[in-house]
Amino acid sequence: MELPFDLDTAICVCCQAGYFEHASYLAKKYERHEDYLRIQIEDAGNYKDALTYLRRLGAEAAESNLARYGCAMLDNSPDETTDLLIDICTSLTPLSVEADEEEAAPATQSGGGTSYLSYLALNRASAAESNAQTNRTKAPEPIARQDSAHAASQTSTPPPATPTTATAVKQLASSVKCPSPRLYFAHFVDHPQHFVRFLETVSRKRWGQTVENISEPLAVEADPDADVQAEARDQAAVWNTLFELYLAQPGDDDAKALAVLQNMRLPYDPTHALILCSTRSYTPGLVLLWERMGMQEDVLWFFMDRDQEGKAGASGEVVRRLDQYGPGRPQLYPLVLRFLTSTPALLAKHREDVRRVLRVIDEEKLMPPVSVVQVLSRNSVASVGLVKEWLMLRIKSVREEVDMDQKLIASYRTETEAKLRQVEELSDPDHLRVFHVTQYSACQGGLDLPAVHFMCNHSYHQQCLPQNEMECPNCAREHGIVREIRRNNERLADQHELFLSEVREGGFDALSTGFSRGVLNLSRVEETGSL
Repeated sequence: MELPFDLDTAICVCCQAGYFEHASYLAKKYERHEDYLRIQIEDAGNYKDALTYLRRLGAEAAESNLARYGCAMLDNSPDETTDLLIDICTSLTPLSVEADEEEAAPATQSGGGTSYLSYLALNRASAAESNAQTNRTKAPEPIARQDSAHAASQTSTPPPATPTTATAVKQLASSVKCPSPRLYFAHFVDHPQHFVRFLETVSRKRWGQTVENISEPLAVEADPDADVQAEARDQAAVWNTLFELYLAQPGDDDAKALAVLQNMRLPYDPTHALILCSTRSYTPGLVLLWERMGMQEDVLWFFMDRDQEGKAGASGEVVRRLDQYGPGRPQLYPLVLRFLTSTPALLAKHREDVRRVLRVIDEEKLMPPVSVVQVLSRNSVASVGLVKEWLMLRIKSVREEVDMDQKLIASYRTETEAKLRQVEELSDPDHLRVFHVTQYSACQGGLDLPAVHFMCNHSYHQQCLPQNEMECPNCAREHGIVREIRRNNERLADQHELFLSEVREGGFDALSTGFSRGVLNLSRVEETGSL
């Protein structure tokens, strides 16, 4: 349909003349959304009406317009604009808009004449009726001309109608796809407080996530058509940004930042959070993230570096963290021992802690005494008096171990000599042996003749033994186990890769075990060479 005037020219003329109300009326009447928002925001400065109009447009149309005017609207109406952005990012239904009020009649000229809009053929019928009422006392000919003008206006094409109530209800029934909240992050660059409220509300209403560490997530209406991966990226971006905002704003937000790290359900990026904590020197966050990543040694190094920088209480924090991590990570004790004996001031302050660390190292056998002495003697800080008691205890313990080992060696030698003499006697065919056994080895009863005597000093009735039995029944099982062990050892002796892997893992213990199995026997080497 054609208008009796050029719409762009009419809007432009009204704006140039300062009639912003008329220009916005035309833009709204003929659904020129961008022109209407430009007039209300850039020319008239009517941000409230612009926000209401954006709600009426819906999320999709508001998204493109907010990208252009979002910063200006936040500068002038921050609370209302933030509420609109929250609704756009969380509502799965069209935005709720109150019923439109009846359009007010355009302003008339001060001289009582017809409205300027009547000359733009927007409301000619009402203008004609107004002229007819004012000219009723005139001659019939002007009335006839007014009727002809009225008829001409009736034949012209009417302007497009605004959406009806039924159409609005139909739109409300349909679902809306929520845009990504990352689209509006840049608008809040000068409004950190409103940015925090926007992110917290969106995460609560859209995903049921809050800073408070509650046991169950909040119940929210999920979008069945949402992209799972895109939603996960949005959640991570929201909480990473929230965490950064909490760190940037001093005060109670530090507690919120720590609550974000403590909440295991929040999908923030740990690496990103670790970088932020390091940049902002947020010690509680750094320690918590290091502990969660299993980097307890880095926590100790952190407080050691702070002690070197002169921070008060850093050395005490090292000892406290050692008490916390030590039971599960005993390798931290040697590290702390080197730290506490690095300077005279630290040693004078933590003398009792050094003795306690030495006692734990001794009980857990974390370091040999030689290594402890080397650590303490690397500088002139620690004196002999500091470790005198520990050294005396260690020397006494070592002497006791040496005495015990010597007694065991003597007993093994005596037993070995007895076994060797027994073997020599048994292997000598000229050596006679007299048996004085009077008990039956099976039932410990009296032994009657005829009897069979074995070299193991077990005796049986001849009639109780199977025919041609050449082995003692009592010792047969033990001898079978020994023979099976020897066969296994001989079989494993050829598996050199297995032996080398055991040596790599067990060291000298594996080597001594292999030697006891006969892997390194010279007789076997000679047999292999002869083959």
